[in-house]
Amino acid sequence: MIRVLLLLMLIHGNLLALDPYKLEPLEPFDEEYDKSGGQKITPTDERPPFHTDGFFFVPLYSRVNGGASAMGFTGAYYFHRYGEHPVTLPCYFRTALLFGGDQYIDANFIFDNYWNSDFVNFFNSMYIRNSDVPYYETGVDIQQEPQYSGAYHETVFGINSLYRMKFSKSGYWGIKYNFEYSRLTGFSGGGRLSGLGISISNLRVDNIFAPRDGTFYELTNMFYLKYFGSSSDFGEHIVDAREYNVFWKTHLLALQFYLISITGNQPPFTRLARIGKILRAYPSELYVDRHAIALKGEYRILLIPRVVVVAFLELGYSAATIHEFRLNNHLYSYGGGLRYLIYKPLDINMRLDYAIGRNSKVLLIGIGEAF
Repeated sequence: MIRVLLLLMLIHGNLLALDPYKLEPLEPFDEEYDKSGGQKITPTDERPPFHTDGFFFVPLYSRVNGGASAMGFTGAYYFHRYGEHPVTLPCYFRTALLFGGDQYIDANFIFDNYWNSDFVNFFNSMYIRNSDVPYYETGVDIQQEPQYSGAYHETVFGINSLYRMKFSKSGYWGIKYNFEYSRLTGFSGGGRLSGLGISISNLRVDNIFAPRDGTFYELTNMFYLKYFGSSSDFGEHIVDAREYNVFWKTHLLALQFYLISITGNQPPFTRLARIGKILRAYPSELYVDRHAIALKGEYRILLIPRVVVVAFLELGYSAATIHEFRLNNHLYSYGGGLRYLIYKPLDINMRLDYAIGRNSKVLLIGIGEAF
């Protein structure tokens, strides 16, 4: 299955004209520098508490489940908070909407808010899906091709919330809550999912949207329990570790280790680990199991201003238990792509990748980096 976000309309450099106005860099205050947006600020800045940095809006086209077409748009509105305590990380509203045949709907809304000198972060997202989903047999060795088992229709509404605070210069800890209600037709399952958990992260990157240098580590443990109103009792545990290294000024090597582990007696099928959500070359419906690990590398070279060429290699492992992972029993994904800078203030790129896997070739076009 091809998951594509295809840009219909892109005029070179003109998206910057959508900014209500552009900020000029200010003098630094005690060497504090806003690396995420490239702007220097001071506590005595007289700008209003909400200062608009700009927005972008892009029409979308996608090939969805079953090869049907869907159209929509994605857009984002970015701002920094200014006042007594400066904030260096950008806040934003972001949305993506897709509509297609057979009442297909895929909608996402995100609000990420920082305040009090980045000491507090409140992240919220909401998503709605209405679509037909193919499914395959689970628990299959990844060296074998899973057999198609049928299709079901899902209607899903979900909310994710994360409230976190700094405990060190670059470390955050927080409380996370997820709620999801799903109705499945033609497949057993569905109902309510309600989970509470803890997130610990260390953020040392030069740009939170398009990192070029630094490290990012995050550990998340979620527990979905009937005590919280969930229809199922299970756990979801995620480790995400990334490193970015710049050399020769225009070359970048990005590395990622990703692990997801689902625990519990009977976790719902829709929340199992999926290699296709980690490796670019595979649809998310294939290779579904309790545990998945991915090792990913991406090499980026600035070709000309605004244009970056990319080569990537990814290895993925999937198994019913952690003890069943084997180094020589993996899936691969490799390929290349291009990045085009569409929003300069925050270095946000349009991404085009061509990925090749085992019996799979996929063209992916979207907004932002793969990791």
